[in-house]
Amino acid sequence: MLVKQLALQIRTFDQNIKGQMLLIEQEMSCPEIELLCSFKGIDTTSAIGLLLEIGTIERFTTVKGFSCYFGLHPKFKQSGDKTVGVKMSKQGSKNMRKILFNIARGAIVYNPLIKELYERKVSEGMSNMAAIGVCMHKILRIVYGMLKHKQKYNPQIDMQNRERSKEKQQEKQQQENACIEKGRRYQNFDSKAPVSKKQTKKRKEHVLSQCEITSHSAGSTCSSQSSL
Repeated sequence: MLVKQLALQIRTFDQNIKGQMLLIEQEMSCPEIELLCSFKGIDTTSAIGLLLEIGTIERFTTVKGFSCYFGLHPKFKQSGDKTVGVKMSKQGSKNMRKILFNIARGAIVYNPLIKELYERKVSEGMSNMAAIGVCMHKILRIVYGMLKHKQKYNPQIDMQNRERSKEKQQEKQQQENACIEKGRRYQNFDSKAPVSKKQTKKRKEHVLSQCEITSHSAGSTCSSQSSL
């Protein structure tokens, strides 16, 4: 009897929740919901949840600040020449990440762009959950663009943004490489400058190899002189 009563209560709660969600969907109608629903993977319920968490998009000036506010930006540690522990920061609203997680799971199946991104990251050796996290970050950036520019989802715009981003990254990398080469060329040698363990090991190996070359060359000279 107790189990039966609990089952009836759970069923009643589920029906009430579904009824309330239907009322919310019927009562809440705004252009932002239509914009978000143009993205395959976002339904009306998810769109309402996103808008409740975001509030107004005008309070976010950049997409980087938008992703950082909800804790979807990558967080990593650097120690010397190594990068350790690249992962999601998970700062901000947990509800937002739950909504994006459910959206990403559906978009991986129904949205070609997110599906291609997920499969590419998995093929590169990334775990399934980490690849879903990358998809969540991508979806959040798309949501920002739709709400900021008040435009429905357009895959062509996303492709143009990706090409523009690649060009900027290449230019930035070239500038960084030029600055590094110039800085190394004109910097003064400092024997007391701190180096990482990796560089210390490399320098010791280099010194030992030079000593071996010097010893071999000296030995060959001595042997030639003794034969004479």
